[in-house]
Amino acid sequence: MTCSLSTFSKASKNRDIEGFKDTLIRIVCHELESWFLGDLAAVEKGLQLKAGKFSKLQNNQKYRNPDNIAAAKQELQKIAPDYQPIRCSRAIAPHLNLQSNTSKSFQIFLEGVNKIITEIKTNLN
Repeated sequence: MTCSLSTFSKASKNRDIEGFKDTLIRIVCHELESWFLGDLAAVEKGLQLKAGKFSKLQNNQKYRNPDNIAAAKQELQKIAPDYQPIRCSRAIAPHLNLQSNTSKSFQIFLEGVNKIITEIKTNLN
């Protein structure tokens, strides 16, 4: 799936969202499973699989940039046949490593969230 990302750091630049002085918009364009494929150790932990079974695949070219995998959900089901989107997503997500996830879209999303957190903390002081 291909998607462009639009970011507005000041909503006043966009009249449609007038009134929101500081707004950051991130549109997640890839399947959530791309983010999981960027951290196969989290998949192991969340699905309670044998340690090292999938995390050793993380250095394979395919998983170094999981956003390039066209059908991430099917890819995840190939390596973890018991993967069920809702139940397993809830189990995997708490184990995601925010620093080392190889999904670029995940890192961009986190960058935006961290920016908002920093601005909120700055405004509170």
